Amino acid sequence: RKRLTETGWPILNTTPLPLVCFTRDGLDPDRFLRELHRRQIAWMSRVSVNGRAALRACITSYRTTEKEIDLVIAEMARIS
Repeated sequence: RKRLTETGWPILNTTPLPLVCFTRDGLDPDRFLRELHRRQIAWMSRVSVNGRAALRACITSYRTTEKEIDLVIAEMARIS
């Protein structure tokens, strides 16, 4: 959540679970997700939060590192 916020992705949900919903002004979630999946960067899905289109990510592996999260966010910046 911290790295997303620092890089301009507003967080749209609050939960203690490893599930985060986020978006960006002007985001086309369908186009973004097609490219994200085509590049095999990460698996995310589309969600609507209070009527706002957003992306949904959930980190489920305890072996995920901050470095890997930073890599995914850097690749996301190249798409959006």
